[in-house]
Amino acid sequence: MSMKVLILSHNPITDYNSMGKTFLALFETFSPEEVCQFYIYPTLPNVKKCCSYYRITDQDVLKGKRSGHIVESREIQAGNTLYENASDQKLYQNKSSHRELKLACRNLIWKLGRWNTGCLKQWLAGQKPDIIFAAAGASSFFYDVIEKIADTLSIPVVSYVCDDFYFSTLPLKSNGLQKAYYQSLRKKIGKLMRRSARVVTICDALGDDYRKEFGCQTTTVFSGANIEIAKQASLADSRSLVYLGNLQLNRNQSLKEIGMALDELNQAHHTQYCLEIYTGDKDPGILQTFDGVSSIQVKGFVSGPEVHRIMKGACMLVHTESFEPLDVERVRYSMSTKIADSLASGVCLFAYGPAEVASIQHLQSHQCAAVATDRAQLKGILWDYLSHPEKRAGTAEKGIEVANRCHAKEGQSRLLREVFEEVLTDENTPSELCI
Repeated sequence: MSMKVLILSHNPITDYNSMGKTFLALFETFSPEEVCQFYIYPTLPNVKKCCSYYRITDQDVLKGKRSGHIVESREIQAGNTLYENASDQKLYQNKSSHRELKLACRNLIWKLGRWNTGCLKQWLAGQKPDIIFAAAGASSFFYDVIEKIADTLSIPVVSYVCDDFYFSTLPLKSNGLQKAYYQSLRKKIGKLMRRSARVVTICDALGDDYRKEFGCQTTTVFSGANIEIAKQASLADSRSLVYLGNLQLNRNQSLKEIGMALDELNQAHHTQYCLEIYTGDKDPGILQTFDGVSSIQVKGFVSGPEVHRIMKGACMLVHTESFEPLDVERVRYSMSTKIADSLASGVCLFAYGPAEVASIQHLQSHQCAAVATDRAQLKGILWDYLSHPEKRAGTAEKGIEVANRCHAKEGQSRLLREVFEEVLTDENTPSELCI
């Protein structure tokens, strides 16, 4: 079936950040002529996956610019990175500082600002999309943007939920602005889910709970690996454990604990293992967490082929989540994009995080990673795998098997296409599907 999908999202399709890579894998089997994208982050794509991109940023709306702009072909360069300039990096990077106040200000900017202009409407009409793929996230105003565009086009909406912001109760137990913001956000999430012709979720647990809560039809589509799935396990002659990703949501604290465990193991066994952390995070308050941990080496941000090279050179790859209650609720249903790539790499994956988090459950249920779910286990499991190469090889082989079954991007992309085809051929309206 021929179709054209309009992606509504914060980030464009890229290969340099998690959400961009997620989109890249989801639309692996789609031609550029079948995809267009409206996004709001102040960055540029580095892959030509869409026939057209339209960008409107917070600053565009705040300054009263006419409506953002269509991203020109010459602007899409392989060397593009997450931030176009230093001012954008400073503004957007420290997300944890006064988070709810910043979100409330963004909501006000988009509510009062002039973004839904004739220029945007002309672009939307010219694209002639058949269906909307909406990744709304945590910003309350973006649900209004999705609703307005969907009303304008009168086409069905498929919502994508890869990160849950509805079921966490901790923000609602706080006072003032945070509580008011999340109460408003939950209402808008519910409204969009009930409107959606289908809800695509990143794991079965999230799909089950959204279906029960909103009465909507859900489909699980796992994150696809953005690298070629290895044919066999890789055992590099290396003493480096490698973490690639952001340090938000107190992941830095869990990484520090891994580093401290490595320090103790190095001292006890006269070894020289290190934890290399490749991240774009530059917040001094986060990075200083690693002060005094001799085994931790903080590297810079890497993307594209360099990521694959670094992964292949590792003794083990690392996935981690925080044990703090608020963080556990926040990522309970999340499945990091790093997991798909890590399993596909053929390098043994070491995971450290709470047992109730979906990503840890996924790895444990498939027995495809070395997993420690509390501090008491950490050092013992680390040493067991570091000192037994054959154990790393066996776990890596299992990871390859799971990558082929659950994270092959072609298979997951075809599943997403099937979702769109079912929605477009269904004679029911979205309101009849989700009541």
